Amino acid sequence: MKENRSSELIAKILMWIGWAFLVMGCFIFSIFLPANNERTNSFSRPLGIFELGMMMAPVGIWMAWRFGLLPRIRNPWIQMVLFGIGVFFSQQIMLYGIFLVPEYQVVFYGLCAASMLAYLPLWIHPNRSNRVGGGG
Repeated sequence: MKENRSSELIAKILMWIGWAFLVMGCFIFSIFLPANNERTNSFSRPLGIFELGMMMAPVGIWMAWRFGLLPRIRNPWIQMVLFGIGVFFSQQIMLYGIFLVPEYQVVFYGLCAASMLAYLPLWIHPNRSNRVGGGG
């Protein structure tokens, strides 16, 4: 049992490190990548299927991943890998706003921030029951 606790602790520390680096990356991306021209945050583009899809599909997928899959995982190492994938792609939501839909850039920043907060390692715990994820 002690091995399991130390394994959980190491996995949690690695989650915090990875999360912190990706959040710092979000700040760096938001400072250095946007074009900041007359189109940026102008909301001049009509809100069509493409724009709504770029806003809702990634957020829906990664929130389902976070709240549907991660809580069921028992093994902290498998959970850490799936956490890393989820938080990495949550960061990508901001990049969609910077490069694909700059007219709604601030909306994508907000969606990215909400996704990153949902993946805060403080709220991620391995499942104690015998559902999914194998031994640990």
